[in-house]
Amino acid sequence: MELPMPELRQPCFAKYCYINGVCVEFLQRKIRRDNTSGMTGVRQNNSGKWRATTGFKGKRYNLGAFDTLELAQQARRNAEKELFEPILKKYELLQAKSDLKEDAS
Repeated sequence: MELPMPELRQPCFAKYCYINGVCVEFLQRKIRRDNTSGMTGVRQNNSGKWRATTGFKGKRYNLGAFDTLELAQQARRNAEKELFEPILKKYELLQAKSDLKEDAS
C-alpha cells in the first residue's frame, strides 16, 4: 500500500507559507526558552567570545566571533536584515493583497 506524498508547499496563510523556498514562519519564530544570549544565532564559545551564525536556504553562515555580546547581536541583526527582510517584505505584500481581497468580498 502506497502512502500519499504530503503537500510540501501549502498556499500562504495556511499552516506554513513558503516564499522563494523559505518558510516565513521559521524566520519569525520565537527565541528558545534556554537561550542565554537573548537572540537566536548568538552563543558564547568556551573561550568567552560570542559567535554569531545564521542559516538561510539550506546554507549556514558564520558571521564571526566577537569580544562582546552587543557586537555579535549587531552582526546577527545585520545578517537578518540582508537575508530575511526581502522575504518578509514579500510576505507583508501578500498579506496586504489578501486583506484587500477579503475587504472587497
